[in-house]
Amino acid sequence: MAFHECGGPAWLTLSASLVATVAAIIAMAGAWSSQRHALPVAITAIVLVGLVAMSGFVGTRYQRGKVDEFVPLALSTDRDALRAQGYAEAEQCTNIAAGASILPLVLALGALVLATRQSARRT
Repeated sequence: MAFHECGGPAWLTLSASLVATVAAIIAMAGAWSSQRHALPVAITAIVLVGLVAMSGFVGTRYQRGKVDEFVPLALSTDRDALRAQGYAEAEQCTNIAAGASILPLVLALGALVLATRQSARRT
């Protein structure tokens, strides 16, 4: 239900999470096989995880803006309740981004540690 409440920004978060996960898997495979490109790819994956987190923040801000745009159109007695409900639904974007960034972050950090150890062995 959270995905539905977040709306369109959830798709951006999901897309960024998939790209970050693929990059982290590539980095992990490269680090595991001692390839030199593993370290830059791991750093790229970490940057992409940051993009996932930012997409949740941006989605929340966007959805709150939509709530603020439509709340004045409601009856004056319902405005506070509608604003509270809308803000709670908008917060789901941040929750989705937090959940979607866990796997790629763990994989990217693991690849980063493994790649730096492999790099230290080569020198």
